[in-house]
Amino acid sequence: MFSLQFRGELFVASKFKENMSWPFIVGFGLNFTWTSSVFFHSLLFSAAGHSFTYSNFYIASMAILIVTLALLGVCSRLVLKSFPKPAVLVCVGAVLFTGTMAAANASYDDLRGIVCFWAGILFTGLGSAYMLALWGWFLGAKVHQSASNMCAAYAFSAPIYFLMALLPASITVALVSLLPALSLWVFWQFGKTTPDLPEVAAAKTKSAPKDATSIKDEQGTDASHDPARLDFIPRLSLAAVLMGIVLSLMNYTSVGSNPSNSQYAFWFLIATELPLISFFLYFQAYKGKSSFQDRFLMVYRIAVLAIMGSVLLSIAIEERTLVFQIIALSGYLCLKMVFWSLFAILARNTQMSPVMVFCFGEGSLTAGLFIGNQVSNFLGVMYGGAFAALTLGILLLTYMFVLSERRLLAMIEEPEGENEPTHQRFRDRCDAIAAEYKLSRRETEVFYLFARGRSSSRIADDLYVSSGTVSTHLRNIYRKLDVHSRQELLDLVEGAGE
Repeated sequence: MFSLQFRGELFVASKFKENMSWPFIVGFGLNFTWTSSVFFHSLLFSAAGHSFTYSNFYIASMAILIVTLALLGVCSRLVLKSFPKPAVLVCVGAVLFTGTMAAANASYDDLRGIVCFWAGILFTGLGSAYMLALWGWFLGAKVHQSASNMCAAYAFSAPIYFLMALLPASITVALVSLLPALSLWVFWQFGKTTPDLPEVAAAKTKSAPKDATSIKDEQGTDASHDPARLDFIPRLSLAAVLMGIVLSLMNYTSVGSNPSNSQYAFWFLIATELPLISFFLYFQAYKGKSSFQDRFLMVYRIAVLAIMGSVLLSIAIEERTLVFQIIALSGYLCLKMVFWSLFAILARNTQMSPVMVFCFGEGSLTAGLFIGNQVSNFLGVMYGGAFAALTLGILLLTYMFVLSERRLLAMIEEPEGENEPTHQRFRDRCDAIAAEYKLSRRETEVFYLFARGRSSSRIADDLYVSSGTVSTHLRNIYRKLDVHSRQELLDLVEGAGE
């Protein structure tokens, strides 16, 4: 008995190690720490002693970032070829180092200050766009569980940001400048040798004929992309723009004094670690008890509720306190995790280049931040109540109509036509088990959908029956198969193929 339990623990540990991508967690975490230091609460500028330049720098660098992301998305094939080249990575690291140091020395009133200011804007905008394309591609092409790995990366980043906020200003600036180069070094040493996901590797093989750029099926249609899945991309881009506007307007829903760097860094640590570690444990603990769709949908709901709660709190207390910023920051990180996971899933399901999907997706989110910032500057901070109403209106519009829960589930569901031989083998295993254990026709349908990862409510919608009927079928299936959880059911299906 002890031996079986020990082997089971080893199996769980090995699966955990297989699903977690440590190069992504460390590399993207370091890059996010740099982003947080430069753009969140102006840690870099406060350390350098000229926080008054932060707002103008943020807006101008954001504009450069949006344009660069669009160009990288259009030239996604060239960008993809540049990732393994050390000369390109060294140049990007040098650009970001120069841009960070220039931004930290932009407080001079003479020509030197003007040159440093604009060099910082240009280099940080260009370099950060490339870093987003690099780690977005890595997440979409090489990381299996995108949501869990995003949680781990953010959780890894927050303590580093907190420690840098406690250091002397000169050391903080030096460390922030070196973070992008360290992130690229992690990719070069460990990330570039990480194998592609099986479905990505299969798509590469299938979509690279010698004399054509697309795949044609028997009817002559392009089979490399799923048209139904491609329709999700403009909707997701619109949702990203609207959510970006929401996140930008949240900064103007109330007035109040900003905390110091050390205070903000401490609450940044709390706001990051508590929800993301909880989500990470939730994803792992309920892996065999609920579907990925259910767990992902829960994160989306919590992100929307956190943002809505922070806006309502700002109206109630009429001051932007630390509590408001903690809740808002938690909602922002959760929402960013949701969108990046959606970008990764859509890139795999549509077989589009992850570089293109992430560049246009992140560009849409950044464009929303830019638009929201311009709207808030135009209206002025005196209209706090109007900002709050506008923020809630856009948030509800996005949640109810643009990116509703049903559309979200449709995006993250694995397409039926993708990898057809694998689906057929899985279906054959389920049919064999159903015949062996004498499941009824309806029980077989429920069994197959449940094994595919559908939730009970989704199965009820697909089969046009009530949730109670599905629960009754599942109880009968568990009893006939003599299993007690979804994981045991899946183990039975996998064993049928051995």
